[in-house]
Amino acid sequence: MTVILDSNVIIAALIKPGIVRKIIIDNPGEWLAPEAIFEEVWEHREVWNRNKLPEAELHGILAMLSEDFVNIVSERVYRDHEPVAKGLVADIEDWPLVALALSVNNEGIWTFNERHLEKAVRHGVHLLTTADVERKYRRNP
Repeated sequence: MTVILDSNVIIAALIKPGIVRKIIIDNPGEWLAPEAIFEEVWEHREVWNRNKLPEAELHGILAMLSEDFVNIVSERVYRDHEPVAKGLVADIEDWPLVALALSVNNEGIWTFNERHLEKAVRHGVHLLTTADVERKYRRNP
């Protein structure tokens, strides 16, 4: 099973130990993320790092996730779908997620912000909540 991670899921895994981090760490290699997502997460750390975790700690967790648990997909893989994907997102920074979903076989995009991806759903992209992902991994260990 392959699931694409939205930046908000990666941020949740970064900021606190919990169900999101546990699911990701307990299932290494099941996750995909466009290379732009990790850049986006790091660039916006001032906004989401309300706990003021030290940058060295954030960088270490992010590196661990990207090296050991999440497969980073090069833009070359999904670039051909950029024009279509840009028309299917409410937030232009989300186009790599949708383009990746259109480019590779996957179960869907795990996100906390389904509203930004409503058009993509109508175009056939599947969205997954944490409960959806938890159910899938409980059934398919």
